[in-house]
Amino acid sequence: MYARCPDATLGLRAGVPYAAFDRVARSLPEAVDSALLDIEHTLPKVRVVRVEPDELVNAADIARRTSRSRASVSHLVEGRRGPGNFPSPRASVGQRPVWDWLDVANWFASNYRTATEDVRSAAFLSAMNGALCIRRVAPHLKGDEERRALAKLIEEDAALLGLGRRRDRSEPT
Repeated sequence: MYARCPDATLGLRAGVPYAAFDRVARSLPEAVDSALLDIEHTLPKVRVVRVEPDELVNAADIARRTSRSRASVSHLVEGRRGPGNFPSPRASVGQRPVWDWLDVANWFASNYRTATEDVRSAAFLSAMNGALCIRRVAPHLKGDEERRALAKLIEEDAALLGLGRRRDRSEPT
């Protein structure tokens, strides 16, 4: 492809452009960060809007990611097998429930001792997609009040990342 992205394949899926990377790095965050920088440097008019795999999953996705059958996942969801308390769906698409993969990965880690790396990866990808969403949507916020409210929340939450002072939301601005 391009000098900075020899490990990328570009394509269209349902009319949506994508870049698939086969990147070797010391960690998932390093791989994602370098891929984002490289693709946006190589294609300056492109802005990455999300990193996959998606954090919203249906029962078939859960089965595939956990190497279980659809029937097994259905039994866990319905509480007919397993420890119970399967996470509640985040939403429905049509009549089909979808779950937050981070909630599901945490549940499997807690109840079946699956790799904590799955949970760490799910948390990182969910946070990265949240940040990419803010970057995509922020230019559409035209009012100063909207922009200040969003900036305030980001500033407050930067403390969760160890990057700033956590301010009590009751403090005056």
